[in-house]
Amino acid sequence: ELLNKDHHKIYFEGTPHHPDKSYIQLSFGGKKYPLKLRRHGDQVEKLGGGYFRMHGRIDDTMNLGGIKVSSIEIEQLINTLDGIRETAAIAVPSPGGGLKRLVIYAVLLVHKRLEKNELKATFQAMIKQHLNPLFKIYDTIIIKFLPRTASNKIMRRILKNKYINEGH
Repeated sequence: ELLNKDHHKIYFEGTPHHPDKSYIQLSFGGKKYPLKLRRHGDQVEKLGGGYFRMHGRIDDTMNLGGIKVSSIEIEQLINTLDGIRETAAIAVPSPGGGLKRLVIYAVLLVHKRLEKNELKATFQAMIKQHLNPLFKIYDTIIIKFLPRTASNKIMRRILKNKYINEGH
């Protein structure tokens, strides 16, 4: 339950019931409730064959040059590039403080060979054209896979700590 807020209104009001109302019932405090979908802060992508991909928090924002942007917005755009399997956008602090720097981790499709600098330039052009010309990519790192939670969400905090600790 949420403190000082209406739990039902925030998470359940207006969401649909499971099509088979007898499918399952939730029980709280002796009352039974039909299974309903719940609002949450994660973005879910529906894939073919009945599969879904969890993208993580949509409110996971970065402040780049005084402008807030969701890492998901950047990733969804650059994931459309041919040869990209998936990406993770993170913001790392500048040495000595100041503006945060945008770093993109990219996982390539097995059959693609893309050079780091070429990839960075292509990503930058896409971001400039489709999101904001003020967002500048500081670095692009090509890796074999992205770290994930048990529920398959990208662990951007791990990537950020790795980048900082490796002294990039």
